[in-house]
Amino acid sequence: MKVVPVAAESMGVRSMCTYVEVKGLRILLDPGAALGLRFSLLPHPVEYKALVEAKRRIKEYAQRADVIFISHYHYDHYARLDRTDYVWSWSIPDEDIIIYDDKEVIVKSWRSKINVSQRIRAHRLLRALENFKVKVKIHEADGKVFEYDEVKLRALEPGPHGEDGTALGYVVPLLIETEDERLLFVPDVQGPISDRYRDIIVHIKANIIIIGGPPLYLAGNKVSKDSVQRGLRNLKIIASQYDEVIVDHHMLRDPAWYEVMAELKSINKNVKTMAEYREEENRPLEYLRRELYEKNKPSEDFIRWLNLRREERYRTPPPI
Repeated sequence: MKVVPVAAESMGVRSMCTYVEVKGLRILLDPGAALGLRFSLLPHPVEYKALVEAKRRIKEYAQRADVIFISHYHYDHYARLDRTDYVWSWSIPDEDIIIYDDKEVIVKSWRSKINVSQRIRAHRLLRALENFKVKVKIHEADGKVFEYDEVKLRALEPGPHGEDGTALGYVVPLLIETEDERLLFVPDVQGPISDRYRDIIVHIKANIIIIGGPPLYLAGNKVSKDSVQRGLRNLKIIASQYDEVIVDHHMLRDPAWYEVMAELKSINKNVKTMAEYREEENRPLEYLRRELYEKNKPSEDFIRWLNLRREERYRTPPPI
């Protein structure tokens, strides 16, 4: 089983995009990347450069893939096609359609266990795919199994995007399995924070797990400190039960991520970030944004772009 991290926090952007090739089947998981507001600052030019490179890689691996999988409808997990957006996701619909063209697309259901904002985004994606008139076969994922010769793609029942009952909605993990290999892709469960979902993950016992870590940067703010600590405890339990663990995403938006990784590696030496799995240096950027603005002053052209009206910024690429 060939596993290639494509985009991630440890590679400079919000994403968990991963390419998997096994027994002749090629799958691209969560083909999105984005940036977010931090410290009341828009992303720095260095972050935009990382986003442009991430989008390039996503499109490159999408062209190789037979199957696209979307775990949920946050913009860092799928390529939106409903509008041009240079501010957060560098979305260019006429170019990004290549990600879906001539593919089987397995997606989080838009009918059940979904919050209002994600249901709206799902319908916008489906409508855009119709309008582009591309060759796409759409499957709802939740709880279903898809068989491709020697490979099964088993979509789990949706789990909470963080705490049980969270307003952020649900995420569908995917188990990729052959007769002798199993990979579990579990984005955005944030540890998991949910003890119930921890038990589901531990019970599966795949060879390798790709999982989203807890949101350290939100502790005591949007997420309680107790919930974040529970996510850490559950992640340590999972690290002790799996052969290989790739952990990334929300956890790397806080400077404490490095100490947490050291703890996890003391439990299991095969715990890695997505960058480390690629044998590259970690390069999380978001939590360094203030420092980037202070030490690497943006150009005057970029400052002028920051001062554009909101809608004009969306339509205008930043000068990077």
